[in-house]
Amino acid sequence: EFTKDEVLALLNERAKAAKFDTKAKIEQMTDIIKRLKVCVKWFQQADEAHVQEKEDMKVSLESAEQKYNNKELETMTKEEELQTTISKLKENAVSLHEQLAKEESSKHDAIENHRKEQESRVAAEKVQASLREELEKVKEEKTIAKQKVTSFEDMYKRLQEYN
Repeated sequence: EFTKDEVLALLNERAKAAKFDTKAKIEQMTDIIKRLKVCVKWFQQADEAHVQEKEDMKVSLESAEQKYNNKELETMTKEEELQTTISKLKENAVSLHEQLAKEESSKHDAIENHRKEQESRVAAEKVQASLREELEKVKEEKTIAKQKVTSFEDMYKRLQEYN
């Protein structure tokens, strides 16, 4: 690995041999060139790693975007389903309220009819009791009338016998 300072130092490095010592200069320059090649190779590898990392991140980002879009579509679909369900439930609630109102009306009518039937039954029982009393009176009157008829018949027979 090369740091920024090491790279700058390598680029600024000059041969330190005497002016006319070509062999030493060549050796120093060869060494500098070798180190520069190693540095360039390292940077190429680092650049390739960065390019690969960038490509991986791009693929990862595209995958994440695709997942996000899929989730968003799925969420929208679920939301539509829920809206449909809510709408159906609201319709069902309205229908149930209407049914409840009808049932309560029917119940009220049934209670009213029952009350009227009870009143009618009570009135019929009163009429029946009154008719029984009348029947009893009529029976008593009949019995009395029979007794009178019997008494008149006896009298008639006696009168016939007397005549």
